[in-house]
Amino acid sequence: MACSRETRQDFVRVGFEVPHDLSGLRLDQFLAARLHRHSRAKIRRLIEAGKVLFRGKSAKASSRVSQGESVFIFYPKREDPPSRHDALPVIYEDDCLLAVNKPGDVLSHPTDKIIQNSATFILSRQFTGRSLHLAHRLD
Repeated sequence: MACSRETRQDFVRVGFEVPHDLSGLRLDQFLAARLHRHSRAKIRRLIEAGKVLFRGKSAKASSRVSQGESVFIFYPKREDPPSRHDALPVIYEDDCLLAVNKPGDVLSHPTDKIIQNSATFILSRQFTGRSLHLAHRLD
């Protein structure tokens, strides 16, 4: 990390898989396409500060990404308010499918700011040891 006192434990790792339509882009272009609130200049600063991991190591902005590869960004950890929900109500369950009623105040996926108040975090605690993946939303 940029500062010698910082460790990976001080950061939240957020991963992005390269889809087919973004394959071949420069790393900074790929991240700009995925991170709409970040300018390419800001993304380049993150890369130069060593807060972007690509192919298992710090990378250059000019590195080319390929379909299926993963890019990880390390954001500073922030105080995460605890979830107000210990579990999500199960509507349907069988060997291959689990349908839950996700409350509106719960995010589907964690972000760099909110981890515990996300469906994936709550479900990982509720169904320990099971590999769960969000598939669809029914409105």
